[in-house]
Amino acid sequence: MEYAINIDIRPCEKASSNVIPMFRVLEAKPAQIPDWAFTSNVIHYSAMGAA
Repeated sequence: MEYAINIDIRPCEKASSNVIPMFRVLEAKPAQIPDWAFTSNVIHYSAMGAA
């Protein structure tokens, strides 16, 4: 208030908004090692059992 800035975050009753909040829940799933990684010798075949 010293600088005439109001940081009060209470919603104003007069203001209306047409913004609709959109949320999307993300679900993490374990990834598999692609076959090309083994055929390109990027990953050794012994890692196939660990995947």
